[in-house]
Amino acid sequence: VSAEKMNIVYVGLINPISISVPGVSTDKIVATVSAGTLRKVNNNKYELVVPTAGEVFINVGERRDDGTVKQHIRYPLRAKKIPDPEASYGALRKQINTKAAYLAQSRIFATPKYDIGFAGVSYTVNSYQCMLTVRGEVQGPFNVRGSQITQEIKDAIGKARSGDMIIFRNFNVTGPLGPVDN
Repeated sequence: VSAEKMNIVYVGLINPISISVPGVSTDKIVATVSAGTLRKVNNNKYELVVPTAGEVFINVGERRDDGTVKQHIRYPLRAKKIPDPEASYGALRKQINTKAAYLAQSRIFATPKYDIGFAGVSYTVNSYQCMLTVRGEVQGPFNVRGSQITQEIKDAIGKARSGDMIIFRNFNVTGPLGPVDN
C-alpha cells in the first residue's frame, strides 16, 4: 500500500492509492478501509475517500482459490482536513507590487495555504470586502459579491501612491467540502 501523492490522505477528496502484494495477482487482492470508501479503479490502483480526520486503516488480503481470504497487512494512514484557503489578488503574492500590477488583475482567488499535492483543489470566493487608504483618506469599505475586482476598487487603486494601503478582508469562501469558516 502506498499513497501515490503523499504519506497522508485528505478528508473528502479522492485520494489515489496503489495496493499490491508481492507474488499475488491484482485480481486476487482484497482491500477494505476502516472508515470511508475504497474503490478499485484498475489493476493495483484504487481511490480512497475518508469522511473524517484521524487514523484509518487499509486492510489488505489475498482471496484464495477456496474463497477464503488470507490477511496480509493492516496499513495505517493519517486522514487530515484540507488546509484553509489563503486569498491572493489575482496572480500576485503577498509582497510589494506596482500599481500597474494591481490594476492588471481581475479576480480574487483562494487556494490551500500550502501545497497538498493535489492539482485542482479549489475554493470559490463568494464575497469579500476591500478598504484602501489613499493619500491618508480611507476609501471604502467596498463590499463585493463574487470574486471579481470591481471597477470601483480599480479606480481607488489608480489614485494610490507609494505607501498607501490596500486591505482585503471578510472573505466568504466555499471549498470542496462546503463553506469555509474564516
